[in-house]
Amino acid sequence: MSDLPAAWRSYEWRGGRERIAEIGANGPVILFLAPFFEEANRTRHLLIETMRALGRQGYRCVLPDMPGTLESLTPLDSLDWHDWTGAAAAAAAVTGAAHAVSFRGGALLDGAVDVETRWRMAPAEGSALLRDLVRIRLAADREDGGAATAAEVEAQALSAPFEVAGYRIAPGFIRALKAATTTDSAPLRVARLSTDAQPADIKLPGQPLWRRSEPEHDPVLSESIAADIADWIKTCANG
Repeated sequence: MSDLPAAWRSYEWRGGRERIAEIGANGPVILFLAPFFEEANRTRHLLIETMRALGRQGYRCVLPDMPGTLESLTPLDSLDWHDWTGAAAAAAAVTGAAHAVSFRGGALLDGAVDVETRWRMAPAEGSALLRDLVRIRLAADREDGGAATAAEVEAQALSAPFEVAGYRIAPGFIRALKAATTTDSAPLRVARLSTDAQPADIKLPGQPLWRRSEPEHDPVLSESIAADIADWIKTCANG
């Protein structure tokens, strides 16, 4: 359903101004932190429809573009990890976010924001995300006849600008991503898909859209996510 249109506003971080998608009325504000790089594109429909589902329940949901991604004019290879954590904190502050909802790599940023609750979908550590980037680069290189190993590609990424899936990422950012881990800031709820063997507070039926070759949507998963987020926020509010 698309009965609640997205409005656009902006936030300022130390390097400039970026865009925020906003859905819902003047209710409690939920900051959405998207997955990184191509995963953000593949899951954007899922995130927007989840925001709409929560908007229909009286929440105001905001989704910032991270510097260097989506519509941002900032060169990604000019950024370090602190730019992204600072941008997440700035977006939370300007919108008055009370709650954080993160997907995949976005969970690495929610520790930088001051909120009452955190809800994570399939959170991933930075080292796992780097391995995914290396695999993507390896597959592209092999199509072009390359024969580098995963260890060689990772070593290159850690020492020189890394080009993968249309992105050019600074080596300092890659080093920080490899070391990045999620925080245990409470109150925290972790959700995963029913096909994911890792521990979670709840398992939801659905497919890992962030691994699809093209952007897709799963309306049942979107509604399930929104329902669990709303229940979690109410549970925390009631003590």
